[in-house]
Amino acid sequence: MKILNLVIHNSKIEIYQQMYEVLSPFYKKISFVETFFIEYDETLDCEYQINGDMLKLKGSESMIPGLLHKTLESLLILREIGKRYTWIVRSNVSTVVNFIALSKFLNKNPESDYFSGLVNNLQWVDTLSGTTDERYFGTIFGSGTMFGFSHKFTNQILKKRHKLNFNLVDDLSIGVFVKGNFPDVICQQINNALVNASNGELTIETIANYENQHNPVAWRNRQTDRNLDLINMQRIIEVLNKNLEAQ
Repeated sequence: MKILNLVIHNSKIEIYQQMYEVLSPFYKKISFVETFFIEYDETLDCEYQINGDMLKLKGSESMIPGLLHKTLESLLILREIGKRYTWIVRSNVSTVVNFIALSKFLNKNPESDYFSGLVNNLQWVDTLSGTTDERYFGTIFGSGTMFGFSHKFTNQILKKRHKLNFNLVDDLSIGVFVKGNFPDVICQQINNALVNASNGELTIETIANYENQHNPVAWRNRQTDRNLDLINMQRIIEVLNKNLEAQ
C-alpha cells in the first residue's frame, strides 16, 4: 500500500506554517505515506517547484476556485513525474490524519473508490461555498477536511476534470461531479470517523483516552483561537507518535 497525502497549505499565514512544522516530521515517519504540502506562489518563475515535501504551484491563493485547481494541478504534476500510489488522500494543514487507522479501513474496503472521515448531505445554502439556492441539495460529499480516492478513480476524475464546477468549493464540487458522472460511486463514511477537537485546550490524557477508545481516522482542529489548535495538534501528534512506536 502506498498513499499520497496532499495537504492544503499556505505558508504566508504564520499559524499555518507553524502547523506545517508540527505535521511534516510526523508524516515523514509513516513509511507507506508520501506527503506533499501544496500551495500557490506568485513569485515562481516556473510552473511548479518541489522542495522536499513542499509542492509550490505558480498562482495566487483563493478558496474558489483555488482549492480545487490546487488539488487537480498537484495530481497531474505528480502523475507526470512518475509518482504512483494505491490511494490518494486530500487533507489540510490543521488536520492530523491517523494513517494507521486509515490503512486498516482501506485494507478492509479495498474496493472503496471515494471515502471520507466526514460525509455530508448538502441541505444548506452557503454563498461562500458557491451554493446560492437548492439545486445541489441532496448531494453526498466527503468533507474537505479529509477525503480520498482510489488510484483508479483518481484517473477517472482527471480524465473528466473539465466537467467539474469551479464555481463551487472544492469538496462540494467533487461531490456534485461524482453524482453527475459516476452515479454508482457513493462517498463511504469511514467507521471510526474524524473527531472535531474544538473544545478549547485538550490534555494529553483526554486525547490518549479518546484515541484508545475510538481510534479516529483524523483529528480536525478548527477554533477561533488558532493557537489553541496548534497546541492541540502538538499533543495529538505526541499521542499518535507513541502509538506508532508501539506498533
